[in-house]
Amino acid sequence: MIRIEIDIPRPKTTLAILAAAAGIVAWIGMGGPGKLSASVLPLAGVGGEPVQEEIKRAETEASKARIQQQVLARRAEILRFELQQIQEQRRLMVREMDPALEDEYRRSIAMLTELLKDQAEAEARIAESLREMWEAEDHGNVIAPAKEEKPIRIAWPVEPAYGISAMFLDAEYEEHFGIPHRAIDIPALQESIITAAADGVVEEVTDNGKGYNWITIRHEGYATLYGHILEPLIREGDAVWQGDPIALSGGLPGTEGAGYLTTGPHLHFEVILDDGRVDPLKYLPDIPGLMERKRLE
Repeated sequence: MIRIEIDIPRPKTTLAILAAAAGIVAWIGMGGPGKLSASVLPLAGVGGEPVQEEIKRAETEASKARIQQQVLARRAEILRFELQQIQEQRRLMVREMDPALEDEYRRSIAMLTELLKDQAEAEARIAESLREMWEAEDHGNVIAPAKEEKPIRIAWPVEPAYGISAMFLDAEYEEHFGIPHRAIDIPALQESIITAAADGVVEEVTDNGKGYNWITIRHEGYATLYGHILEPLIREGDAVWQGDPIALSGGLPGTEGAGYLTTGPHLHFEVILDDGRVDPLKYLPDIPGLMERKRLE
């Protein structure tokens, strides 16, 4: 049986808020003062924070708990899919692999195979990666500028020599992992140089060990996020120009920055506006035949 533990800050307060909000709405529906709006009532005793903000926070936590339960229930399917994709990436990149990288592939495949046999460890690792991915999403939302100030012109952060392994809102990705994919995945050899997609300032550089690591850069009117970072080459607050090296790519499970929801060595690349993630391919230079590249022998 899968046990999900949710840490909701101020649980008694949150429950009281939900109950109070429900009572207010019911009272209004029964003929209470027509000018009273539950959505703008201040919350007494919790710093004046509006009721709606606490309700929204509680709903978000409940939604994440449901998603986590669904993802953990399909852990074996996820691990098998990862193994399949890693083997495919290995086949595509075999001509460029050296003995050290071949060893990393073997260790990664062995680790995923062991996780298939250990339910508790698999659930812990996958839950950890989910938490880190949600943290990246929340932080990206915070730094997203208020509006797109001018047309976005970005460059490829890594060369898409092997095409795109997962598209924006990729149906196959969501089918296997149970979560939407609001980015594009660009296959790249471990330790490939990642460059800044545009001029900007480094907002955040994370270090979760062998968990999911990412970098965010703030630009004029938007932000970009670079995920599965093996090693950062810049620091928070650094100014960067388009094409500057910012990190080494990763993505193999069991290596630095990869996390445990990954399909092998690649860069997870996001473009963030005020209203959320958008498809990076709308702003990247077009490359003829890009979608056929992953089929090359």
